[in-house]
Amino acid sequence: THHALKNIQQCYAQVLLLEIFNTHQIRPSEIYALYQCTADWAQLVQVLPRETALSRYVIDTTKDHPPVYNRKHHESFKPNIFVATQSLLEHVNLTIQKDNEYLSKKEKAYLTAPLKFHVQNVLGSTIERRHERYEHSAQLQLCFSLLTAHYYLSKTKTFSETLRLTPPKSKSEDEFAFTYLNDYPDAYTDKSNKVLDKQARQIHAAQVLDISLNGYSVRWLEEEAPPNLRTGEFILINEGVNSKWKGGVIRWIKQSVKKSYELGLEVIGPDIHPCAAKVYTDRSSFNYHPCLFVQTLKIDAPQHSLILPNLQFFKEQQSIYLRLTDQDIKVELIKTMLITQSFVQFEFELFNDEQQYLIDEFLQHQNLESNRFQDVWEALK
Repeated sequence: THHALKNIQQCYAQVLLLEIFNTHQIRPSEIYALYQCTADWAQLVQVLPRETALSRYVIDTTKDHPPVYNRKHHESFKPNIFVATQSLLEHVNLTIQKDNEYLSKKEKAYLTAPLKFHVQNVLGSTIERRHERYEHSAQLQLCFSLLTAHYYLSKTKTFSETLRLTPPKSKSEDEFAFTYLNDYPDAYTDKSNKVLDKQARQIHAAQVLDISLNGYSVRWLEEEAPPNLRTGEFILINEGVNSKWKGGVIRWIKQSVKKSYELGLEVIGPDIHPCAAKVYTDRSSFNYHPCLFVQTLKIDAPQHSLILPNLQFFKEQQSIYLRLTDQDIKVELIKTMLITQSFVQFEFELFNDEQQYLIDEFLQHQNLESNRFQDVWEALK
């Protein structure tokens, strides 16, 4: 709903939000759009004289400094104002998953999908993830979208082939496997064909400008920008013929006067594997959706997560069937790790811990396959 600014504290909250969102990676027109939206958002921000568990930014009013991320600072920095933005982040997350009726008038007019992702990126990322960058010269290969990623990670098999299911007599193989693709018409030549077209499968080139532990800054090398070149889009990244595909997301895009683009790419996981998923309550045997299994190495143990299309029925506390090769296991989506207009990344848990061996076998098989990853590149020639 629409909220007018009611007091000086909300005016101050709006000014703080504009400072926080102005990362110098968005256009003046987008800053204006955020200015319009922040009039509604100011009442979702807590500006307090004391620290709480949700205090994300801090301010020392004795210094002429903008709000800074709440972490250990020099002893001369003595914060006395604490800013919590978690409610705003949760609100923006909901605007992606809910219908337009959830949006205020200003949000409907100004809050574009790239701006939603920009807000999520700023308010949802920890500053520690923004690692120091180093100059690096290389050429990356990129492809866009969750379905295209599934195609290449499956060694150019169609989604229906990876399911290893027998279609019902009333439906063709493509029809049963791609029921959900009506949500993604841009990737297909026409709805009756429902096959990834040449443009959707295309591998694109980008020049690396610099590199960090967690991603790349790159320059787009092609004259034309494909439709999926947008912030929040899922991508596959490869740095060489003998390298593995990495899963990632476009964090920001800057366009120069000469219509060339610079992109900020974040690597979600270097170990990413194709699988499939369907909602537990869906009685159909064939309404599967593409899914990617992400394995991230932590100090104590590997962390597993799932990347799914951003559809309303994939949400926290939802039970789903996870199809690993030809085995279905029941899991629960526990926590949203990352959400964009393109995909959602979830932590998950098994309903039956005794099925952990199926995940272990799946990953072992995938790792063996990845050692022969050169096969994918041979198929692309």
